[in-house]
Amino acid sequence: MSSSQEEKYGGRKRSLTTKLLIAFLLAALLPLTIISIYQLYIGADLLEQRAIEELDLLSLGVAGRFDQLLDDNQIAAIQLSSDPSVVGILKTPDDEAALELVNWRFKEILNSNPYYEYIYLMDAEGTSLVSQQLDGLPSVVGNVFRDRHYFINAREGKPHIDALVGRVSKKLGFYFTSPVYGDYNQVIGVAAIKVQGEAVTEMINAFNEKSGSVSAFLADFDGVVVSAPEDKPSWQLKGLAELSPVVQEMVEERFVMDTPLSYIGIPELAVLVDNKSGVTSYKDAEEGAAYIVGYKQTEKIEWIVGVSMSSNVFLSSIYDLAIQTGIGATSLAILVVIAAILLARGIARPISKLAAAAQDVEDHKPFAPEDISDVMSLKDEVGHLARVFSDMVLSLRARMAELQTIYEIGHKISSSVELTDTLSDVIDSLGNVVDFDAAEICLYDDRDKDLELYVTNVEIMSDDETVEKITYNPKKDYFPRLFTDSHGLIVDSIAEYTDKKLTTKRSWDAFDPKSYLGVGLRNRGRVVGTIEMISSQLNGFNEDNRRILESISIQAAVAISNAQEVKERERRLMNMEIVVDDSRVDDEISSVTQSGFFKQLKKRVSDRKKE
Repeated sequence: MSSSQEEKYGGRKRSLTTKLLIAFLLAALLPLTIISIYQLYIGADLLEQRAIEELDLLSLGVAGRFDQLLDDNQIAAIQLSSDPSVVGILKTPDDEAALELVNWRFKEILNSNPYYEYIYLMDAEGTSLVSQQLDGLPSVVGNVFRDRHYFINAREGKPHIDALVGRVSKKLGFYFTSPVYGDYNQVIGVAAIKVQGEAVTEMINAFNEKSGSVSAFLADFDGVVVSAPEDKPSWQLKGLAELSPVVQEMVEERFVMDTPLSYIGIPELAVLVDNKSGVTSYKDAEEGAAYIVGYKQTEKIEWIVGVSMSSNVFLSSIYDLAIQTGIGATSLAILVVIAAILLARGIARPISKLAAAAQDVEDHKPFAPEDISDVMSLKDEVGHLARVFSDMVLSLRARMAELQTIYEIGHKISSSVELTDTLSDVIDSLGNVVDFDAAEICLYDDRDKDLELYVTNVEIMSDDETVEKITYNPKKDYFPRLFTDSHGLIVDSIAEYTDKKLTTKRSWDAFDPKSYLGVGLRNRGRVVGTIEMISSQLNGFNEDNRRILESISIQAAVAISNAQEVKERERRLMNMEIVVDDSRVDDEISSVTQSGFFKQLKKRVSDRKKE
């Protein structure tokens, strides 16, 4: 593009490839980025939901295992309370044989489970009558436990489960008690099994080892942590939520605390005591790390089983997802860029070639369809555009050639003042631009109201005024259409044209006309005549022929009218010369008769007659 053209179109030339590349990249990468971010957001939300669901299920699983542990030991306590030897020793406490049998039975039960710490029997007053314990632990025979909840509830006929620190062992354990019934269904004693606290701790630790990324813990119905999370050992025997002074005192007594009960101090964990199940999150102020906690209350004693997971574990999954999404989006973006470059170049190359061809046309350089044949061969819109462009250029140049031809024809026929010469020039000129077999030009006679055949494409028919002219009735054949219609008439098939039929004998009949083209000659609103052509071929004429004929007919009508006026003026001048000659004769005769010589001669003749 030249500098003047740059100024004309405002600025420097911009690469179509660059524009297409930018458009393709925006069209592809912008949605890709939005979709990637949306997928990352959705993926992160799904990961969070999955983590929450996983914690919920894990807490349910741990609670179920803990309930199973409680059930197993509760059943063992109930079976112990219904053992005949236990009932027998309570009825006859002084029976040595019965006492020996009970001790043997308790020893057998103690050895059946590695986590059993104490197996003992209390009478109705809470005094321990029989006791079997692990080696190294003191016996509780003779100790009174009437103030313990596990005894009080069992004495009332309700099996009980409790967690507390033993007064004798000074170790945290889980107590399972069951009433012993005597005659008439009266409670005559309480059987007790103490399970080491390690039983629950090891169960939870085994779960932690299996799960890896999560940590479980257990709190009693007051919210006191009886088995701390593996990564939070400082939680052991601390409260999750604030307790009333009365309950706190009972808790301190139950766990044999020398100092007041302390609390974890995380408000978000207080919901574990109030709700039966759910998921919560909190941030550890000391570590600065966030955690998610899923929790469930056990069915047997409504204790709280919690499963916590560091948010780093959850975030690491999101980070992995973000990295995978980023890698996928980047890889796809690279492919998109490559595809966009190839596609932009593929689209821009034929368009650029077409633009160059258009520039050549604008610069009046030669153009041939072969110059863009590779673009025209494309089966897409660009190929269609190239074909239309080629047809347009050829048509435009054809129209320009036609205009030049029409101009030259108009100049030629306008340069002649002789009517017959003008008509002959019209016929000859039409033969240069329209392919026809025969043609006639007829002029309309205003006096006789008919059409006179003046010329054909082979001879002049009306040059001699003495020769009788061939005339046509303007109301027959196609003449009415030519007289009334301002446009030319094309008849592709004369035989099939039903509007009008050719019935008049014409000069072209020898050519066996098949198709017809005609136009009326009009000048200043009146019909001057007609130009008609025929072809011996069907569809011998087209719209281009009609357009050329209509254009030439306008100039021909003016030229013919001018020639007619010149001829009429010549005729009038000739008539005026005759009149002028006759008047001169009269003047000469008058001058002779009025002369003296003529008067004397006339007198002499008159005198001779008198004699």
